[in-house]
Amino acid sequence: MYYRIYRAAKVSAAKHTIAGFPRAEDESANCVTAALKLQREVEECTSFSRLLKNDRKNISIFKREQKAATTLGIVVGAFSVCWLPFFLLSTARPFICGVECSCIPFWVERTLLWLGYANSLINPFIYAFFNRDLRTTYRNLLRCKYRNINRKLSAASMQEALKLAERPDLVL
Repeated sequence: MYYRIYRAAKVSAAKHTIAGFPRAEDESANCVTAALKLQREVEECTSFSRLLKNDRKNISIFKREQKAATTLGIVVGAFSVCWLPFFLLSTARPFICGVECSCIPFWVERTLLWLGYANSLINPFIYAFFNRDLRTTYRNLLRCKYRNINRKLSAASMQEALKLAERPDLVL
């Protein structure tokens, strides 16, 4: 029965081009060359899947680096927008006012200073927007679910203590 299935497959292969399967009109081809050809194709497939795996890893690393660069760009941009007016005013004031104490209104100086302080208020929101771990931590804190945070912190410190106990050369 298996021989009939093999012959039917061989006849079907003669009609169609199937890689690695000997054709019916090529009776002189022996099984060894067919097996070697099939093994080569399997090795090519394996190496191709390895390349795809490496490509996926490289793409993942690239996406992570791109996300970090975007976050850093936004943080630096927010810093520049918030603090640049204050520092420009502080640098230009001696040239604008001269010897006078201050020709720039007090409320303008204070507003620009507080705009700089606002940068410290904006940063946690920027980081939370781009970092999932910070976002969940903030959500837990705002919902007063901070009991789990202490457990996680103590579990992390316990794991670090166990790692140090396993390696006595690192113990102080």
